[in-house]
Amino acid sequence: MGDRAPWKVRLKAVAGPLFNLLGLGLGLWAGVHGLRVGLLGLGLAGYGFALANGVLLITSQSDWLSLVSGQGDRLYCGNFGFISQGEGAKAGDLIL
Repeated sequence: MGDRAPWKVRLKAVAGPLFNLLGLGLGLWAGVHGLRVGLLGLGLAGYGFALANGVLLITSQSDWLSLVSGQGDRLYCGNFGFISQGEGAKAGDLIL
């Protein structure tokens, strides 16, 4: 399960939102660039990628709680949080 020191839990918890921010930025860049050069498919795909990462960024509830508190035993990484809302731990959970 790894070391549960608060700073290590925060470090693990911040990784998901940071990569979602990166995906959001890259998606927006691809969307703007694609539409600017006339590639509608690239523009729409970029905006779709940005939207997906934005939703994951907002819904990464376990990441945000662990980041603030420095405590946690599982990180659900946004979309898995949708699936696991309110349910107990199951085999295959993402353990710190």
